[in-house]
Amino acid sequence: MAQGEQFKAVSEWLDRMAHSGREQSYQGTFVYIAGMDMETLSITHLVKDGEVRERVVALSGPVKETRPAAARGVSDTPSGEAALLSDSVFPQISPQALRRARRAYFFRLDGDDRVAGLSAQKISIIPRDRFRFGYELWLERETGLILRWELLDTNRRPLAKLMFTELRVGDALDLERLEQELRDEKLVSRSLEAAVSARDSLTSEQGIRFRGLPPSFSLTGRAHANALDQTGAEHLVFSDGLVSVSVYLEPVTESQGRRQGLSRMGTTSAWSRQQGDVQVTTVGEVPPATLKRIGQSMLNEAAQRQRR
Repeated sequence: MAQGEQFKAVSEWLDRMAHSGREQSYQGTFVYIAGMDMETLSITHLVKDGEVRERVVALSGPVKETRPAAARGVSDTPSGEAALLSDSVFPQISPQALRRARRAYFFRLDGDDRVAGLSAQKISIIPRDRFRFGYELWLERETGLILRWELLDTNRRPLAKLMFTELRVGDALDLERLEQELRDEKLVSRSLEAAVSARDSLTSEQGIRFRGLPPSFSLTGRAHANALDQTGAEHLVFSDGLVSVSVYLEPVTESQGRRQGLSRMGTTSAWSRQQGDVQVTTVGEVPPATLKRIGQSMLNEAAQRQRR
């Protein structure tokens, strides 16, 4: 199948995936693995009258409601555009973001498989360069729900993976009981249309260009710190369509410790550097070289501002 046909076929599957999480109620158990850490969790996801409520509970360790590390990341943009690993267990991606991502990734259907006893379509998302990670997704054939995903490093080795071991959908659920259980849960989303509307209202920063960014990354969101603190701090978000990088620019003060270099927590890395009286920190689920290049671009921009 030609690349154009592959992209069209994958787009249709990802569109089904995006809608399935907002149209299908389900309950199941999944395992999340990142490095040496492993979590076993249960999820209850209820859709009623266009509203979505969700609860994720850890089944290992102390009893607690939680989010897997993948759902606590920083991959959402303020515009809602890039969200392969989003605030839900299930990835979401808008058609607009997918079109942008085509410049940075190859998309491929990789045949049939089985996960949790269910038939699945495997999809590979392969980066065109070493400035981003790759992904593999397994989508349930009937509903489009994601059954498994893997985040792959630049050598195609797994950095993290999530896999359902058991999943119940539709007639297998007692919807009345689920509704009682989730009555007090916070709404995840009222509707797909509401999410799209929110995204479209926050895209005014697009079109602003910065020099030296990694290929296909562009500014998608910008916010200043609370005016009450008067620090002049600034938060910017850059995205390639699938993943995003947060950038924090703040003036250096005597009370601050000097933060330099690369750090990592789970699959998320951070890069910091001070130049003159400006501190830049870049954070994201991307290779360190990407964080450094975006951070250096910001420092160059800050230096140019000071010379004006």
